[in-house]
Amino acid sequence: MSLENFKKFVKTKPALANYVTNGEATWQKFYDMYELYGESSPVWDKYLTSANTITLKDVFGMIKNIDVTEVQNSINSLQKGISYIEELVRSKEKEIPVRKSTYEARPLYRYFDD
Repeated sequence: MSLENFKKFVKTKPALANYVTNGEATWQKFYDMYELYGESSPVWDKYLTSANTITLKDVFGMIKNIDVTEVQNSINSLQKGISYIEELVRSKEKEIPVRKSTYEARPLYRYFDD
């Protein structure tokens, strides 16, 4: 097994990078496992199957980190912006006069010289 083959293997398994960035493993550890066990070993199941699952604890942790007052402030800002745009559109509609068309259709039985 070579380093180039390991790089190709890692590119097909991007979940391994999460373990390295979280500090749970190192690239050296993964390379050693790759050298010892190869690509198709069940050793990789531990790292590849659990990386794609999100637990209920993770969801609650994400919700816990949301600042409710900041969300409310953002919603209020959006509402103010939308109401400003509505007022602007309404004021422009009032400024544009509605003209009635002066065109009258010529009767079908009349010609230009009649």
